[in-house]
Amino acid sequence: MTPKRKHLASRSALGAAAVAALMAAGTLVAVPAAEAAAPQPDAAQRAGTSTTFVIPPGVTTYRAGTASAHVTVTRSPSVSPAVAITCQVTASNPFRFYGGPFPYPSGVEGIAHVTCNNVVNSIDLLVVLFRGTTALSSNERVTYSTLTAAADTEYQYSPGSYQTGAIASVTFPDGSSGTSSPAYSAVTTIP
Repeated sequence: MTPKRKHLASRSALGAAAVAALMAAGTLVAVPAAEAAAPQPDAAQRAGTSTTFVIPPGVTTYRAGTASAHVTVTRSPSVSPAVAITCQVTASNPFRFYGGPFPYPSGVEGIAHVTCNNVVNSIDLLVVLFRGTTALSSNERVTYSTLTAAADTEYQYSPGSYQTGAIASVTFPDGSSGTSSPAYSAVTTIP
């Protein structure tokens, strides 16, 4: 079991009032390192065929060429070192679905989302569906070079009180990473 799963799955039984206090979503903040050095100034003046590539945020170098051609690397605008990247983790309220495929023609689903204010290298999102204090199912999804990510998990329907939990690890353009605090939905009673 990964540390994120342990963190979500090992939470103690919380009363409805305590859970309501935990409903605020987690936030990640990182400030990227200084931008990489610009390409050599004489690169555009060399003879031969030139091709321009846009390098996505987080990539520091791109090398390609032959004896008869060279590549001019154009870095896409990156986030200023003075600007923070924030990512919001949200666990949506669980809901009942009908007519789903085997193995759960009727079930309960929990969905989690992450939204960042700038492109990040990757978002590793774990979502867990709880009934009471028992973790019923989970799903982990990694999304690369993105502003947003989503993951869902489902379990066979039975009446009860359900809650969605989520936690995310984000790798920022400068290579640093951070893990959010767990985010929980409201406790939802599904009759």
